[in-house]
Amino acid sequence: MRIFLFAALLLISISAQSQEYRRSIDITYAFGSTAVFQKGNLIGATGYEARHFDTYGVSYTRSLANTVSIYTGISWLTGKIENIDLSQNPRISKVSNTSLIYIPIGVKFTFLKYFFVKGNAILAFDTSKNSPLSNQTGIGGGMAVGAQYMVNSRLGIHFCPYFNQHGIILFNRGAQHERLMENGFQFGINYRF
Repeated sequence: MRIFLFAALLLISISAQSQEYRRSIDITYAFGSTAVFQKGNLIGATGYEARHFDTYGVSYTRSLANTVSIYTGISWLTGKIENIDLSQNPRISKVSNTSLIYIPIGVKFTFLKYFFVKGNAILAFDTSKNSPLSNQTGIGGGMAVGAQYMVNSRLGIHFCPYFNQHGIILFNRGAQHERLMENGFQFGINYRF
């Protein structure tokens, strides 16, 4: 009986040590540029030029299989938009702050151990106080392709270029129906548990 109990405890201990961690928390920082798109052509209307944007985020990932994971989180995007009045000569411009809080919900596929591709839906909330753009609260989408490296069994880093399209479906439509597109590079640190 003692030998059976010892063998069972040894087997449980070995299987617990060899078990992969299936969940992770990521802390991310992204920087990049944005573009503003409008539906339809507006002659003599205001133009927009987006400036540098920063995004800070936290996400939770759950592995479903060795190569497939689902994830969600919360991110805060902040940056500046230049509103250019094209009807004036010389052009008149005003720079405004814009800010979004968004929740991505997506799927991540890992391949060749160090690389991944992911796609997600985005639920965004426009928190801008004086942005010249239409309210960007709505549903969007995004994708990324990147590389990851595990420093040890629990701590890893990742880097990926990404693309997010906000306002595919706007909840609060403005008169101009502008859409904010964001592309950039994301860096992250993750902790597996």
